[in-house]
Amino acid sequence: MPVNPYDYFTHQVTSPAWHWEIVWYFFFAGIAAGTYITSTIAQLAGSKNDLQGVIRGYLIGFPVILICGILLVTDLDSPTRFLHMLWYPRENIPMFKAHSPMSVGGWVVGLFGAFSFIGFLYALVKMEKIKTPWLVKLTSFFHESAFSKLFLIIGMLCGFYLGTYTGVLANTSQLPGWTASPLLPVLFLASGMSAGMALMLLVTPKKSELNEYKHKLERADKYMVILELVALALFLITLGQWAGKVTTGFYGFLLWVGVVLIGLLLPLLLKWKPNLLGHRTTLVSSLLILVGGYVLRYVVIMGPQSGYFGF
Repeated sequence: MPVNPYDYFTHQVTSPAWHWEIVWYFFFAGIAAGTYITSTIAQLAGSKNDLQGVIRGYLIGFPVILICGILLVTDLDSPTRFLHMLWYPRENIPMFKAHSPMSVGGWVVGLFGAFSFIGFLYALVKMEKIKTPWLVKLTSFFHESAFSKLFLIIGMLCGFYLGTYTGVLANTSQLPGWTASPLLPVLFLASGMSAGMALMLLVTPKKSELNEYKHKLERADKYMVILELVALALFLITLGQWAGKVTTGFYGFLLWVGVVLIGLLLPLLLKWKPNLLGHRTTLVSSLLILVGGYVLRYVVIMGPQSGYFGF
């Protein structure tokens, strides 16, 4: 009787058994990265009129990364297990392992949290929700001074790392369905960027002075959806013999219907033909992108585990 290579590998290695918490963690991490990256690019390269839209993006990143922390601690069952990735309790010193994606990722997530927190405060200051003088000066220093460009670029790089980190984490596991394609980080980054832009479109107020900003954001999201489609196609091709775990059966149905059709092709159609649904086009297309972004991570994370590790 021929041996299924997937059976052999999954019974010979020890891989993480990831559940719903990790799926949501990967989804929200992508959104946090996507909104922050988009906001920093818009602040660095956009017009002054774009700022009212940009600050809405800054409002999203920090609360979402907090949700990621809660989900990660929930999955680890104990907050101390997360802290042990950052701190060596026996020596009472910080712990950083450059060769460990978990260690590097933990520190980058923390650093990104700091950048996104300052962006969050900056947005509240610009919306006049915070008027405390020292906070106004602090946020202005980081976002409006001569130093701000360097600050925003470093924060943006942290966002790019966060956007790819979830894919890198899966790549460095021992489960063939996650390690076969090196393009998983690229796919997750493109998906996170697209979902982040979609959420920013949803929270941007309907003001005439923001019409140009929304138009630019819609156009950027359209091209990001196309990039995600290309990345997904290449990801599936490079999966090789392991592709069946995500392209057939229940997970295949979710992939082709939930991700490709609902999450990518229909939003792309609505962006090319915005008159199809009138004023509801942005709302519907953005919601579909967000649904597709979650389903993508569910399929990629749960599909390769199906039949193994208790799934």
